[in-house]
Amino acid sequence: MAALRLKVADHGFKVARPQKEEKEMAIALLMEFPGGTQDQYDKILQELGMEKGTEDLPRGLIFHVAGPSKNGWQVIDVWESRADFDRYFAEKLGPAIRLSGVVPTTPKEITVYNLAGVRLPATVGMIGTVQ
Repeated sequence: MAALRLKVADHGFKVARPQKEEKEMAIALLMEFPGGTQDQYDKILQELGMEKGTEDLPRGLIFHVAGPSKNGWQVIDVWESRADFDRYFAEKLGPAIRLSGVVPTTPKEITVYNLAGVRLPATVGMIGTVQ
């Protein structure tokens, strides 16, 4: 069976509920990369210094899962805000993609949802590679 990597923020039970005066909400990003591979994903993780899977998550990232899909590679992220994702992409992920030597692909689909809440059990941490 294909490998699956799962990371969630390790700060116990997490409920992302913005106050009414806040404009930004937690978002879920579903990204499909046609032709993407685990090797490419691993090279990018290595460039980010996250290849061991025990590193702290970037500020604002609540949940990350990635794995093979029917047409390539799929990533699902939950971020505290779109601004957090955009900052991380500009400062870290975009440069890591370029430095890894992986030819960047434009995701076939990016869907952004505003979330009213994100709930994770307190026991969830780094699961690693699931066989």
